[in-house]
Amino acid sequence: MYSSSPGFLNDLGTNYIPLVKTSNLTSTSTNLEIFCDSAGGQNKNYTVIKFIHFVVHKLKLLDSIKITYPIRGHSYLECDKNMGLINLKTHMEVPYQWYALLKVSRQRPKPFEVIEVGIGQLIRKFAEFFQNQYLKKCSFPVQSQRELMCVREHPRVILHRSNYNGIWEKSPIVAKKNIGSDTSNEFESPDFSYQFFLPISAEKYKDLMDLKRFCSEGAQSYFEGIPHV
Repeated sequence: MYSSSPGFLNDLGTNYIPLVKTSNLTSTSTNLEIFCDSAGGQNKNYTVIKFIHFVVHKLKLLDSIKITYPIRGHSYLECDKNMGLINLKTHMEVPYQWYALLKVSRQRPKPFEVIEVGIGQLIRKFAEFFQNQYLKKCSFPVQSQRELMCVREHPRVILHRSNYNGIWEKSPIVAKKNIGSDTSNEFESPDFSYQFFLPISAEKYKDLMDLKRFCSEGAQSYFEGIPHV
């Protein structure tokens, strides 16, 4: 479950890299097609473009990745259906209660697999990691594109088009001097995004202490332990 916060792009890369590397995807397929919405803070931005290039040309896990952004409207994608299974009327106070709720929200075809993210675990700084490997500014307008594609045959460019059946345009995202740098056998992981819980402001903490009286004892202890400045 994600928000559209600045850290979302790090979450995105963190979850996709292990998925591509450890799933059966690369042993059964060489081409990946993704359908997703056009939210600029989530799926349609320069960091995502860098990511698909990184998987194809640096990690060399796939021969191509294509992303299609459908026309705005309800997509009926599986992720939308999954969110509809969660009983949002359930009384929730603290994060671990969300873990328990998600685990029982679906039974077929199988229950959700819930991975708890701890401090210094999982979430890495992919957005920062990509900065020195690619051009600082995207060379084409991302938001107007309907499809993006990265293929092994074009190591320096991203293919893109503003419709679904027109001619593909090519735009560079890698400097010529960086072509040929191969990290497929020595993947360097980005640093972890968080080494400790991020503190909230003193004003927010004061409000929490005032409102905690409406919560259970367990929730009150949780809120009392939140770091604050």
